[in-house]
Amino acid sequence: MAKRIWKTTTALLTLMIVLMGLFSFAFIGCDSDDGADNKKPPQVSRLNACFVRFDDGEGKTYDVFVDTQKTVYYEYEQDKVYRFSYTIYGEKNEPIGGVVKSKYLGDNLTVRAYWPQQTNRIHVDIYGDGWYYAVLNVVVKEKPRLTPEVSFDPNGAIDYVANEKYVYKYDGNKHYPNMLLSYEGNNIELLGSGVFTIESKNNVSDRAVDPLRAIAVGEYVVHYAVGDDRISNEEDKGKYSTVSAEVIVQIVE
Repeated sequence: MAKRIWKTTTALLTLMIVLMGLFSFAFIGCDSDDGADNKKPPQVSRLNACFVRFDDGEGKTYDVFVDTQKTVYYEYEQDKVYRFSYTIYGEKNEPIGGVVKSKYLGDNLTVRAYWPQQTNRIHVDIYGDGWYYAVLNVVVKEKPRLTPEVSFDPNGAIDYVANEKYVYKYDGNKHYPNMLLSYEGNNIELLGSGVFTIESKNNVSDRAVDPLRAIAVGEYVVHYAVGDDRISNEEDKGKYSTVSAEVIVQIVE
């Protein structure tokens, strides 16, 4: 009797050891990743996806474990477009094919640098027996440049508080101050007014017009942005940081 119990116990212990070994082997590939923020990946269903590898197409790749995120940094170049692709890897550090789907494709993998310090979130969803994700946060950082001083040409305002608010008489035409930049007393020649967009503060306007063409009676927030594309002289490009500002514009009868 004792001999039989001993044999049964031994068999059960052997089975447990084998199962534990198989379970450990299933995830051995995940721990070899050297780029993800979380070094202990979650156990991901029967899909066995370990991490997503993002590729910027310029020689850099970033590995992000499923259900985690990673932040990377790029140098700012105004209007530059960064295009990413991704591949999902499984338990043996090999690409998984034919069993994954994503809800996010196309433009979600494209980052356009509009502003310095802009953060773009690339979110890939993976489908197994449930939804899982991997996120790459792309931060566009300004490289060291000189910071210009900002002022505004009133451009016909009938009243104004410098760099804050400008008042114009309504005549059906567009009205706003022009941005001026200088550095250590030297003017930086610009192309255009520097206006990026205009936001109406009016609840109701009796003159519904495109504010970029003509401004109706009311108040507006005028946003400015000047980077290399708005600088006239080629020798000044690349020297100065991108500058943004906003002022209030009021149009009165």
